[in-house]
Amino acid sequence: MVLLYTITAYLTNASCTLAALLKSHPLDAGLKLGGKRLLGNGKTLEGFLIGLNTGLLSAVMLGLDFRVSFVFVLACLGGDLLGSFIKRRLDLKRGEEVPLMDQLGFLVTGFSALSFYVKLDFLLILLVLGVTYFIHRLSNLLAYKLGLKKVPW
Repeated sequence: MVLLYTITAYLTNASCTLAALLKSHPLDAGLKLGGKRLLGNGKTLEGFLIGLNTGLLSAVMLGLDFRVSFVFVLACLGGDLLGSFIKRRLDLKRGEEVPLMDQLGFLVTGFSALSFYVKLDFLLILLVLGVTYFIHRLSNLLAYKLGLKKVPW
């Protein structure tokens, strides 16, 4: 079951990149906290909605519980948004890398939420996180080469 949720998380996270192909509206609507943007232009309403719908559709297609999947997908999206929020607080520019947080934040928050509904095998989660780090690096490099991302991470 963890692997099915992992597939859902991957599709949720990756599909947000497709918003780069659309006219995008910043999710934070330009709001600032302490003079700094909440999230920045990289987190868009379109990306959030694409990610949410892709995640839920994939979960349904994989036969996962809809209510649990909804919470899981929102947590995955929230983890990515949290990373962006933290980066803005640290004065990091859009595209600057924070190792591990950028590659694994979405899964850590997703699995944390999932743990309230499903018994998770800690060693399997660690294995998935380790593999995900490398898959994420390779998929972002591919998105960069295809012109979907401005940086290769």
